Amino acid sequence: MNKITKQLLHITGCACISVLSLTQSARAAPVDLSDIPLYVFEGVDPNIILSMDDSGSMFWSYMPDSISYDYDEIWVQSAAYNRIYYDPNITYLPPTDENGASLGDANFYSAWDNGFDQANTCTKDLSTVFRPT
Repeated sequence: MNKITKQLLHITGCACISVLSLTQSARAAPVDLSDIPLYVFEGVDPNIILSMDDSGSMFWSYMPDSISYDYDEIWVQSAAYNRIYYDPNITYLPPTDENGASLGDANFYSAWDNGFDQANTCTKDLSTVFRPT
């Protein structure tokens, strides 16, 4: 191949690449992608998971579960060891109803079984019936 043919092929190749690159960029127009899958024709409300634990551990008076093997020991009756045991260094406020009104203080010797439904519940003397289980 002579020098002129090589130059002609080079120029023709560059021209083809230039033309092809111009046509490619013309096809690359911005695309508006949907946030909703194509098979969903209507919007879907967000999913909410409500989980309620009614397992046996909800009746236990100690936490974490790993201390269950020594629930008869005296240190289970310490807030430093048992995370849900009474801590005298904390001021516990009485619960409130749906309007924010206080449901009143509890009495240790006559505590409501259900403080949120005091009219329809029994009371317990915590000095005699309560112990960490």
